[in-house]
Amino acid sequence: MKPARGDVVELDIVDLGVHGEGIGRVDGFTLFVDGALPGEKILASVDLVKTTFGRAQLRQVLFPSPHRIKPVCSVFGRCGGCQLMHLDYPQQLEAKTKRVRDALQRVGKIEVTVLPCIPSPQPLHYRNKIQLPLGQDGALGLYARNTHDLVKIEQCHIHCPLGETLFQHIRAILGSYPLKGQLKHVLIKTAVQNQEVLVVLVTRTREPLTALAAHIVTGK
Repeated sequence: MKPARGDVVELDIVDLGVHGEGIGRVDGFTLFVDGALPGEKILASVDLVKTTFGRAQLRQVLFPSPHRIKPVCSVFGRCGGCQLMHLDYPQQLEAKTKRVRDALQRVGKIEVTVLPCIPSPQPLHYRNKIQLPLGQDGALGLYARNTHDLVKIEQCHIHCPLGETLFQHIRAILGSYPLKGQLKHVLIKTAVQNQEVLVVLVTRTREPLTALAAHIVTGK
């Protein structure tokens, strides 16, 4: 029997979905729960019921996974930029290997050996591109997952160091920039090998923000 919207259910999380959600089942009915990890027993409230699956909000972790860790980011779980920062890195690699294996073997029906995922020398600070919407108060942030609700951020722990330096530089400039209402979002893309950065200013009007661009380049 399917749960109803609003029901609070106890779930054993048995797997991860393609977007990092925990997967549990109630009487055979599949529920996806953001923030839950395999091996955990949780309480969750059902907020969406479809024909073959539903979604629920994590309310309480009754028995946590031994691989659950405290995320380094203070807005993890609200910002939509990361999904698995609460899972230790070796298990993240296991999850990525399994995702490739499932795509090839279970979905694609291709009999192939999938080797273990090779760990990065940098579990953090690896992303070379970030797109930052601007709030009405002039603060930069990232959207919460599947919404246009802006979560203000002061730093991004997965952004590469040079790109993050530019982010902090732009944040400081926008704090006193008089025409920031014309700016929609900022795109920062870093060529890590060349140590070069591209900054794109996306505007709400056709008027170019020449003065702001010059200020970013020169610092004046």
